[in-house]
Amino acid sequence: MPLPRQSLRHEKEKWKNFAVRFLSSLKRSQMVQFSPRNSTNVDYTDLSTKSTEGTRMLSEIVEMQKAITDLKNAQEQSNTDQNLPLPESIALLNSHKAKRDQLAIALERQTQENSKKKREVEKLRAQLAEMEKRRVDAEMFAREAERSKNAENTQAEMASKKQVGWWYVSLLKRLRKAESYDLNSDGVSGIQVV
Repeated sequence: MPLPRQSLRHEKEKWKNFAVRFLSSLKRSQMVQFSPRNSTNVDYTDLSTKSTEGTRMLSEIVEMQKAITDLKNAQEQSNTDQNLPLPESIALLNSHKAKRDQLAIALERQTQENSKKKREVEKLRAQLAEMEKRRVDAEMFAREAERSKNAENTQAEMASKKQVGWWYVSLLKRLRKAESYDLNSDGVSGIQVV
């Protein structure tokens, strides 16, 4: 996994500081010289301390070498396009330019297609609004026609009932007249059927 540039710089700075400290500690440490003449004067604790310090420094050197190798590998992985020879770099640049041009053309086509589709959608919305208005008008007309038909039916029904009622009234009047006439003809006068 390539490291971000900032972390690479931080790691480089960290190891650089470590190397400076390491080199300065090497200059400060005294080298133990062993000579057969001074073998009796050798301080074994000092020799042990120096040996431990040398072992520690050797392990730090190994760690530094490993960290440097890791940094180089990470840098090579993150900069694979930058490590190409000139002709391959030019070819890579041209391929990137061609892809960019293709994407720009595709983007322009898509933009034009989207604007056409937006216009079509607006037309369809206008047609849909007109159709909805017609539907609402048709429903209102149908309701009004049904109301007027019901009103006409009600009026016709009332007129027929009135007509039947008038017919009964006229029939009753005739019957009364006929009864009063029949009663008058029988010689019973003054009695009327109510």
